[in-house]
Amino acid sequence: MSDSSSEDDIPLDQLVAKKKAPAKKKTPAKKTPGKKKTPAKKKTPAKKKKATPIIDDDSSDDEDTMSLADLAKKQKKKPAAAKKKKKPTGAAAAKAKKAAASKKRARADDKKSSKPKAKRKKTSSSSSKSSKSSLVGAGDTEKEFKTSIDDFKNGTGNSRKIVQSSDIKLQLSLAVLCRWWYVLDWPAEETGDHPGSDYVEMSGMPGVYIGITHNAVGKVVDLRDHDSPNKPSLANMMSKDCSELINLWEGALEKQLEEMKEKDDSYHCGNSTKVKFVNVLVNELKHAKGLNAAKLQAAADKQEKKKNSSKKKKKK
Repeated sequence: MSDSSSEDDIPLDQLVAKKKAPAKKKTPAKKTPGKKKTPAKKKTPAKKKKATPIIDDDSSDDEDTMSLADLAKKQKKKPAAAKKKKKPTGAAAAKAKKAAASKKRARADDKKSSKPKAKRKKTSSSSSKSSKSSLVGAGDTEKEFKTSIDDFKNGTGNSRKIVQSSDIKLQLSLAVLCRWWYVLDWPAEETGDHPGSDYVEMSGMPGVYIGITHNAVGKVVDLRDHDSPNKPSLANMMSKDCSELINLWEGALEKQLEEMKEKDDSYHCGNSTKVKFVNVLVNELKHAKGLNAAKLQAAADKQEKKKNSSKKKKKK
């Protein structure tokens, strides 16, 4: 490389001669005998590696070092069946069973609570805590009622009271029938001849005979007057008016109270002592005397009309 500053100092004729002079040829490098240049090895193109498939499995670190063939074989194999869970035994099993049972009960309770509650029908109470509750909603047959005799056997008797919300005539009839022997003389006398020596009179039932010998064994002969107005039957009492029934009720209570005075203080009626039982009778008598017979009869007549009209409708 020439220096531009040095060319400025050279005379013009030398500079022209310098430029005209032919350029020196480069001498080729001397070849050393016996040595041949070995041709350069052609570079072989690198083989493209196949992309390994992505395996969606929780594989361990060993899979990174596995060959592709082994990895492919592993993928072809079917996954092993899941191991069955072992059933709990002993205390764990009992605890699980108890939890399942409680869940079942909870579901049953939820179903019950979701259902609308059925309305309960009002029925006549068999309890004798009050005469009103035992008579409301009563029917027409004697079997549907409990008399105070049944109540006092258990010592749960209370003073009977007449309520207009139920059958008035029926209430008064039952009030008399539970102590009828204090006011009704029945049977007054035997009707008809004695059935004979094969029969004996039944204890506590005057006028009723039962056969004990020969062909009469087990046969019953009833000589009582069933047409008598004193017959203590429900039908007979229902045929009477309210005034007569109230008088019979009062008379029976008064005589029963007189009888109780003769009883010893240790007397018990069911679970009730003499004092408690007398108080029941006194309160019942007070209620009976305070009744208005005419008013009750008018209400009873209305009840009878309703009863008859409902029977006619049922027949139609």
